[in-house]
Amino acid sequence: MTTTDIAVSLTRNSSIPLSQQLSSEIEQLIDRGVLRGGTKLPSVRVLAEAHSTSTHTVVEAYSHLVARGVVLSRRGSGFFVAENSTKSSVSEVAKLRESLDPKKLGQELMSDAPTSSVRLGGGPVGSDWVDYIELESAVRKISRGLLPRFGALGTTQGYAPLREMLARQLSQRGIKATTSNLLLTNGATQAIDLLIRLLVKPGQTVLIDDPGYFQTVWALKVRGAHIVGVPRNLDGPDVAAFEKICTELKPSIFFTQSALQNPTGSMLSLSVAHDLLRAAEKHGVTIVEDDVSADLAPENSPRLAMLDQLNRVIYLGSFSKTLTPSLRVGYLATKRTDFLEELVTLKLISCYASCEPNEAIVHSLLADGHYARHVRRLDRRLQERASTAIARLEQDGFRIDQPYIGGTFVWMRQVDIPDAMALTNQASRMGMLLAPGCAFRPNLELSPYLRFSLPLCTDSALDMLSKAVSATKKELRRG
Repeated sequence: MTTTDIAVSLTRNSSIPLSQQLSSEIEQLIDRGVLRGGTKLPSVRVLAEAHSTSTHTVVEAYSHLVARGVVLSRRGSGFFVAENSTKSSVSEVAKLRESLDPKKLGQELMSDAPTSSVRLGGGPVGSDWVDYIELESAVRKISRGLLPRFGALGTTQGYAPLREMLARQLSQRGIKATTSNLLLTNGATQAIDLLIRLLVKPGQTVLIDDPGYFQTVWALKVRGAHIVGVPRNLDGPDVAAFEKICTELKPSIFFTQSALQNPTGSMLSLSVAHDLLRAAEKHGVTIVEDDVSADLAPENSPRLAMLDQLNRVIYLGSFSKTLTPSLRVGYLATKRTDFLEELVTLKLISCYASCEPNEAIVHSLLADGHYARHVRRLDRRLQERASTAIARLEQDGFRIDQPYIGGTFVWMRQVDIPDAMALTNQASRMGMLLAPGCAFRPNLELSPYLRFSLPLCTDSALDMLSKAVSATKKELRRG
């Protein structure tokens, strides 16, 4: 077929952006076999003129298809349907993706004892990465001087000395806060849950990074929210897409991550931060900035809360990602006293108080300087593992979109496998748990990406992954 024979139907008054409609229509043509592997697609200008839309819309649509591995971009030649995106192969991986059970996958990814024997996509840092010496020292110190804490109920807002120290730490990040602006929680997960219960009503439109943190996505689904993804670029959320969605759907909340975003590892740029805050102000959107990886991010990284000073931005943090996942200590900060008072009430109703001994342990580690030393060692170890793991993954055809910056995860795509669910299912049959990109998208949309947890990227696990990649390619060729 010629490159001008693409017939798609776009609805101008739809809440779905035209670029998303266009990419979905083209993908369906590929799925049905109308567009075969190797077919050259119309140029950006030709397709824009044929459907009376802007070239920017077509560029966005093609970019989404390239990101999902369905279309290839060849410099100087144009856009082509990927050779392995035939009707049979795409239909088959679509069926595999439909079999994904988000609840089961989430439980396995966050569990220390999953049913799979080998993990590469899990969330918690493995027990062999925990600094037990300093942790045990802090526990002994607390038990000697603060043993009565284990018999006390604690306060709902959290251990006051830790809140005081957090206020000083936030000030060092350029975020002015006081103890009265802070609420301690059982990890950032409880902070997200409290905010959803306070701010989100069933059926309400809520924005989230696409891809974004899967636990937030599923918590919103449980609440019955209408979840809309804001495309995530290498420098942060797509502000143009954010504005378009806000204009059409009138959302009031956006959940996002600025530093070492989970799952992509990307960093918010200062220019995008300014543009996003201006757009949020214009459309009356409250931003929840989940910054659980802050201590592993480069110094002086831009934060929305730093520019906004906790007026429109609610800021979340946690120590569970750096110390140990079993030490559930997180926090949220806001200058919205109405929000904070209601959040304290919700926490009081749900659990009365978080674990004060845990909060005292974290305070001790911070006060003695142990935590800062631990984070530096953890960062060095992650950097070393990243250099070897990424090189090994690239040997098996995985590609990363940006250089590794830091943090626990790397986000990579397999160039010959258009939907990571095909590889995920093959790996599962071999006893390996992967984290496919679709699990991090609002509605499990197609994705060629996988999230890899660096502490779990051992030689034996990567050897098994290599076998799974080979087996998956053979299956797709047979399909």
